Amino acid sequence: MSSAQTSQASDAAPSAPRKVDALLAHYGQSHRNPRNKLIQYIAIPLIRFSLIGTMFFLNPVVAYGLMAASLVSRPACRGCFLP
Repeated sequence: MSSAQTSQASDAAPSAPRKVDALLAHYGQSHRNPRNKLIQYIAIPLIRFSLIGTMFFLNPVVAYGLMAASLVSRPACRGCFLP
C-alpha cells in the first residue's frame, strides 16, 4: 500500500460511532442499573435451577457431571452475588 493510499484510508475514518459500539455502551449502562441487578440476582439462579431439573429428568449422570464442572469453573460474573 502506498503512502497516498494510507493517508486516504486514515482520512476516511468514520465520524459516527459504529452500531456495535453503541450497543455495547447501552448493554454496559443497563447492567449498572440497580433494578436490573436485582432481576438478575433472582432470575439467574431460577434459570439454573430449572436447567438442572431438566437435565436430571433427561439424564441424571450428565446432570451430576455438569454440576461438578460448574463448581470448578470460573464464574462468569465474578462478584455478582457477593458485595
